[in-house]
Amino acid sequence: MQDKNKIVEQFIKERVGQGIVDAFGDGISIQDTDFNILYQNSAHKEIIGDHQGEICYKAYEKREQVCDGCPVVESFLDGETHTAERTATTDKGIISVEITASPLRDLEGVIIAGIEIVRDITERKRIETSVIENEQKYSNLFNYSNDSIFIHDLDGNILDVNKKCLDVFGYSKSELLKLHVMELHPSSALEIAKSAFKTIIKTGFVNFEVDFKNKDGTTFIADVSSSIFKTGEKQVIQCVVRDITKRKQLGEKLSQSNERLFAILDSINALIYVADMETHEILFVNKYGENIFGDIIGQTCWKALQQEQTGPCEFCTNEHLVDVEGHLKGVYTWEFQNTANGRWYYIHDKAIQWQDGRIVRLEIATDITDRKRMEEELREATMTDFLTGLLNRRGFYTLAEQQGKLASRSNRAMALLYLDLDGFKNINDELGHDAGDKVLVETANILKNTFREADIIARIGGDEEI
Repeated sequence: MQDKNKIVEQFIKERVGQGIVDAFGDGISIQDTDFNILYQNSAHKEIIGDHQGEICYKAYEKREQVCDGCPVVESFLDGETHTAERTATTDKGIISVEITASPLRDLEGVIIAGIEIVRDITERKRIETSVIENEQKYSNLFNYSNDSIFIHDLDGNILDVNKKCLDVFGYSKSELLKLHVMELHPSSALEIAKSAFKTIIKTGFVNFEVDFKNKDGTTFIADVSSSIFKTGEKQVIQCVVRDITKRKQLGEKLSQSNERLFAILDSINALIYVADMETHEILFVNKYGENIFGDIIGQTCWKALQQEQTGPCEFCTNEHLVDVEGHLKGVYTWEFQNTANGRWYYIHDKAIQWQDGRIVRLEIATDITDRKRMEEELREATMTDFLTGLLNRRGFYTLAEQQGKLASRSNRAMALLYLDLDGFKNINDELGHDAGDKVLVETANILKNTFREADIIARIGGDEEI
């Protein structure tokens, strides 16, 4: 067992010493076959808490025996990798985690410890729960909607209807499921209905007005919104039918729909605006954006949102949102530092069809300035040059200061050697930066092999080493 522990300790020493384990964003721990926690990286301590030296099932689950379904136990039993999802109680409350465990073996193949990777999936679980809730909401909206809703296949055969459909059309559900969608229209409306059907097959969505007839032969005019969506592997068409016989009902419907949409957009803690993709005119901005940039509706986006622009921005994403044939593409995401306020934003851009039918750019920009600041602080905090493996400027100053104090205390002299690579710029210019990087790495290796292990070697600039 002592030899096994030495192997595990050596494994930890090598990985931790190289900074490999702490470089991962996921939590990583190592446990011996008696479930003693031998090591936790910083991320693991951040997620679960610092329990190094404790027994895992006592520390994590407050149990007196190993946990049921523990992936580490399973890895010890069959030597394979196992993954499980569990909940854990931490100082931050109850979180959901995904645990992947693999065995660590000695040179003879004997399992001596387990490596456990822990990923915080609390947010993912929250989203999954939200998706389920949304699906339930859709079911409720479908079944209890005040609009008639029916679903039919691409051939026009009716597959499902909601309760309102039965009330409006006067059929039983079994009767409606035997009908073709065109049988719900009077002969005078068939041309419009067939044209709309062709449009939805081509584009995936159509909104139109058409006459319907119910079981007793009476007719009514309705506003119809039809869209194609997938249910399993099958494409179907959902039609939402609203009776607009009464005057102004259509206007009221659009007004209510817009109010709901804008209320949602105004409640989001991010800049949201809509701009015409041809004229760059801002058509909508939510309250968040209005609080930052003022009332900018009607202004051009490159003037209202940016600084010192004399025309459309060079970084405008319009070309990423619509292909050469005019088809709308997916969401385009990017990061950008605003030229007007200097803040960083994580941006989602999407081309959509606006209320009047024109194609516009919808942009949702979330402020990530604090995250960017933290990333920069983390980069500055590191002490190792990522390319050469030598100390960087910060690392050199830190260790050199310590050595200087020791030398002063013991009345010993210190030597400082400053190196600069002549002609290094020519290598970069003529052979490329990859070649320049190789020169830096080889120079670093020469210095490592030349000087003692106790000596301080650092790269403090592009081609400057001490």
